[in-house]
Amino acid sequence: MPGRILIIDPVEINRIALNVKLSRACYDVQLAASLRDGVRMLRAALPDLLLISLRTAPTDRPAPAAPSAKGAKRSRSDPTDTALRLCRELRRWPVSADLPVIVLTDPDPPDLRLRALEAGATDVMAEPGDALLLARLRSLVRLRHMEEELTLRGDGPDLFAMAEPVTPFTPAAPVHSRATPAGLASPGLPPQTSTPPPFTPPERPRLPARRASDSFDTPPVTEPALQGRVALVGATPAQALIWQQALRPHLPWPLTAMTREQALTLADPARAPDLLVIAPQPEQGSALPLLAELRSRCELRFSKLLVTLPAEQTDTAAMALDLGAAEVLADAIDPRELALRLRAQFARKHRDDRSRARLRDGLRAAYTDSLTGLYNRRYALEHLDALRAGSGGMRRGFAVLLLDLDRFKQINDRHGHPTGDRVLCVVADLLRANLRTGDVAARIGGDEFLVLLSETSDGAARSAAERLCARIAAAPVLIAPPAAARPGPILHQTISVGVLPIPAGSGAVPDAASLIAAADQALYRAKRAGRNRVAAATQLPRVVRPRTPRVTSGPRQP
Repeated sequence: MPGRILIIDPVEINRIALNVKLSRACYDVQLAASLRDGVRMLRAALPDLLLISLRTAPTDRPAPAAPSAKGAKRSRSDPTDTALRLCRELRRWPVSADLPVIVLTDPDPPDLRLRALEAGATDVMAEPGDALLLARLRSLVRLRHMEEELTLRGDGPDLFAMAEPVTPFTPAAPVHSRATPAGLASPGLPPQTSTPPPFTPPERPRLPARRASDSFDTPPVTEPALQGRVALVGATPAQALIWQQALRPHLPWPLTAMTREQALTLADPARAPDLLVIAPQPEQGSALPLLAELRSRCELRFSKLLVTLPAEQTDTAAMALDLGAAEVLADAIDPRELALRLRAQFARKHRDDRSRARLRDGLRAAYTDSLTGLYNRRYALEHLDALRAGSGGMRRGFAVLLLDLDRFKQINDRHGHPTGDRVLCVVADLLRANLRTGDVAARIGGDEFLVLLSETSDGAARSAAERLCARIAAAPVLIAPPAAARPGPILHQTISVGVLPIPAGSGAVPDAASLIAAADQALYRAKRAGRNRVAAATQLPRVVRPRTPRVTSGPRQP
């Protein structure tokens, strides 16, 4: 299934029409005839996308009337207000903070679009065509699945409460799973004369109430570390400057007006804009060629691209969404609405960046020893297997060095484990400083290290091992007792090394366990010979091939 979509629409004919369109596209569609039913279904299972329809039946749509002073104030029980309150509450919950929400309306007054976007709606669409609606759904469901994949891959430390505290971008924490918000209370919509109860249950902490001044006209203060960079690529330099001047009162971020050529020559990923707003280019007659070019740039692969198009170009808008545009906007969009959409896109990008950073940290932790910063046993064995696989075509061989700290247990017993940890870190630093870029050093045990030298000869491997012995023996290690007023005495740590060279053209190479076992035997010879020395393996271990069972024919049948 492309995705699961929950539709909340109190008008039956609209609900049936949406169900037919989306089911025809093979979406898993769930229908709710009221907000109460919709909240109950949200409690049961979160969808990939929530679609709230505020449209009336086609035959019941009244002609637009001039607003009156008496009717300017809406009742709190108005269905529109209740739907917008649901959007706000969904944004407060960690489990639904980034759930895409599309609000469908009749041809709407601008204030409804602004109110819905400020309440947390992902998009507000007034009578979109089938092609544009389906393209928007595809775009949001695709992004939802990508974000979930990033989050699930990068939330390992969070699952075990080992993650470092992260400064939140918004009051709602990022989604870590599609678990059910079990505490989400049904609004229990009462009669129109009463006030609906809040959606958040009392046992969950609520955010402070919004002040009257907290609106799109007075943007909240953004932390300096979370400042966004916005590039405005207008059809002409003058249009980009107009955008820049119109957005400046509503966004505290740097706004850069640039040309098509400047956008295509952005070369530094660290300085790439977080958001790009693109207008149709005169020489191309469309924004799609520039969108495709920017989307293919490696430097902009994490940037959010927003395209402006004339409202009547619905087919082009659908193609832009399928090409990777984060949003398609009307070319005459209100600057306040554009600012709200840019804020929402930057919040999404920040969540994605944070998930990618956690994913990178998780991958690094999976292959790194937490104390010394060297690689761990898992990475070392995988690298050794890669050396074994490529040794047949190498012009020079490789070598396996197994290092063990001499009398390390006595250091822990006499000076304590903090001093033992300091010794391990000093040894790790010296290994890093005295090996080539392509060599690998790993801590594979308590005080045992494995060094893999690629593209090296027998003599060079032994010389490298002797150099490591000498450098480590000469390095002082400070012994500082707890709460010492002045530095304590120093000690000198020595190591013993077992060397196993694998010459080039040696044919089949034994498995990693056999190579390490042979280096370990050489290491123990160095220990028995007096420590602080190097011993080389006398011969390469023999490759043991599995025996093929002999097939014998059975007794001949008469």
